[in-house]
Amino acid sequence: MDMTIIDISKNNMHGPIPQNICLIFSNMETLKMAKNGLTGCITSCLGNISSFRVLILSNNQLSTIKLEQLTELIFLQLSSNNLCGQISSSVFSYSTLDCC
Repeated sequence: MDMTIIDISKNNMHGPIPQNICLIFSNMETLKMAKNGLTGCITSCLGNISSFRVLILSNNQLSTIKLEQLTELIFLQLSSNNLCGQISSSVFSYSTLDCC
């Protein structure tokens, strides 16, 4: 599909982020899934989408995060989750990241 902005926030979705989202929306630039009941981790396939720039997953129940593969982000919002562990310091040195 040629959709570049995917906003499925506030939809009472529960469970992990679908692994096939990257196959379905292979040209997405923005993914907004805030204010749902998402759990688990952020799917690593997002790092394989060269056009991917904005990730908004605030107000969920995500617990695990691995962002090392998301090197082209310009905006990242993960507030109000149940994150544990550490976010790699390399994430904050990305030259494109303006806000997190």
